[in-house]
Amino acid sequence: MIEILKRILVRAVTGLWHLFISILGILGWLLRALLTLLTVGLICAVITATVLYVKVKPELDQCREMAYDKLAQMSRQDFSMLSDTVIYDKDGNQIGLINAGHYEYVDIGHISLNLQNAYIAQEDRRFKSHTGVDWIATFRAGLALVKHGGKVTQGGSTITQQVIKNTYLTQEQTFTRKIVEIL
Repeated sequence: MIEILKRILVRAVTGLWHLFISILGILGWLLRALLTLLTVGLICAVITATVLYVKVKPELDQCREMAYDKLAQMSRQDFSMLSDTVIYDKDGNQIGLINAGHYEYVDIGHISLNLQNAYIAQEDRRFKSHTGVDWIATFRAGLALVKHGGKVTQGGSTITQQVIKNTYLTQEQTFTRKIVEIL
């Protein structure tokens, strides 16, 4: 009886050992497959990034040169102010004035920190933690673009990117312009 129990126990332990080895083999195969996919994905990403960089580099160099030239020759008179809209009645009498937003350029040190923080909170919450490109917002906007069939439903630009776009680039919504803006 004891001999039979020993044999049963040995077979059970041996069966469990073989099962454990099989599971380890499957996990090893899955890990190798995952690493292979990651390696192939990384290689494809590097190739794609290189091709995009080579394609965009001339435009980027042109933008940098244009930006340098503009900044080097800029004066206070280069900034334009919108004029107010005057509203007249049917007899030609002025009945109203719509303020176009009068502003005066001042040093950042003269702007209230509360106003700066309010603007940042509204426009670019992670402004102080990213380096000009918010990859989380860009990825979120990209997912929304895919989700809505190529229709732009939200932006992913930072304050820095908006300044670059409004100062040096066009308002067109293309991938090339977005890449130049990021670079």
